[in-house]
Amino acid sequence: MSAGENSAAGGSAARATVSSTALSVSLRPLVLLNVSDHHMRHLAMQAVRQEFPETNGGDLHPVGVHGHVFGVLLGTLEGRSADVQNSFELKMDDDGDGSFKIDVEHLNTRKEQYEKVFPDLDIVGFYSTGKELDDRVQEVFRSLADIEELPLVVVVDVAPRGEARGVPAKVYEAVESQGERSFTEVPHTVEATETERIGVHHVAHVSSTGQDTALTMLGSHVRSYEDAVRIMQEHIAAMVQHLDSVAAGSAPMDPGVLREIASVARSLPIVDSNDARQQLAEQYNEGLLTTLVASLTHGIAAMQDVLRKFQVVHERGSGQKRRTFA
Repeated sequence: MSAGENSAAGGSAARATVSSTALSVSLRPLVLLNVSDHHMRHLAMQAVRQEFPETNGGDLHPVGVHGHVFGVLLGTLEGRSADVQNSFELKMDDDGDGSFKIDVEHLNTRKEQYEKVFPDLDIVGFYSTGKELDDRVQEVFRSLADIEELPLVVVVDVAPRGEARGVPAKVYEAVESQGERSFTEVPHTVEATETERIGVHHVAHVSSTGQDTALTMLGSHVRSYEDAVRIMQEHIAAMVQHLDSVAAGSAPMDPGVLREIASVARSLPIVDSNDARQQLAEQYNEGLLTTLVASLTHGIAAMQDVLRKFQVVHERGSGQKRRTFA
């Protein structure tokens, strides 16, 4: 699909249909996370513009168009199968009168950067927030299609209804036939590697609860070991109590039970020594130190981010020269 064909079909009516023979599309969770993050930062920037209209947002965040945010999809196309693995946002200017302008220089720069880091990924389409593939989204598609070949359009509903189930996203394939462009809704699945599942699990729990690693899969794994050790300690304490009762004569001596206790005792590692206690204390202290350093680093980074944002907003409003915090 060439730019000339796109331009010729720019004024053609666009239809949205559903087909069972269209592309089979696989979406990675990273794409959905990027779209959600892009949308939330756009809302935050709108709030800043309303509170500080003199700043006009500056270059703090790419501007959305018609209430939507847009970005480019990266992935691979093999036959009738597409694997959408990553994405990056588009920088667009809304003139306020319904017209918009795509920052082509920003698009080319980001494309070159991703080609260096991910040489196997190509531009396979673009994404938009919204509920449907409306006329405004199609207008942006026509503008982008003059720059890049875009076979796919992903529309993500960032405000689904309460009774909605599944991933709030629809995927369309752009089809050119007899000078007329149509958009065919195609089936899609969300697939993830083990690393991606862990990352998404972590982000989802942190976003919903505000807590950190205690709710990750790693935290659950560590807690399972903690529970196992606690249960073992309870059982050992019960055996010791039974032996004390037998020695005091308050409980009958059962040779079978004593043999089982002796077998368990022989299977336990002997750790009650000064060297073992010293090593355990060192490992415990090292773990606490690592946690403290990580917390301090996270706190410093968060403080620098807040100071940097405050300085940008303040200096754009006052017209002072910008300095950056080290």
